[in-house]
Amino acid sequence: MALPPSVSPGGLEAEPRSVPDPTIHVSIGVVEVRAVQPPPHRRAERPAPVVSLDEFLKPSGTR
Repeated sequence: MALPPSVSPGGLEAEPRSVPDPTIHVSIGVVEVRAVQPPPHRRAERPAPVVSLDEFLKPSGTR
């Protein structure tokens, strides 16, 4: 009859074996972090002034 490892042949418990805690190694390969940048601020273009046909055809005194 085989005895469990923690029991000695005299019936007394033997000293428990000191088993070190398992070491777990965790490694993460590559962590890629990208920031989303806002588009560059554009200066608002002014629309060309609206000139009516009459104003456009009106003779100017600068000629």
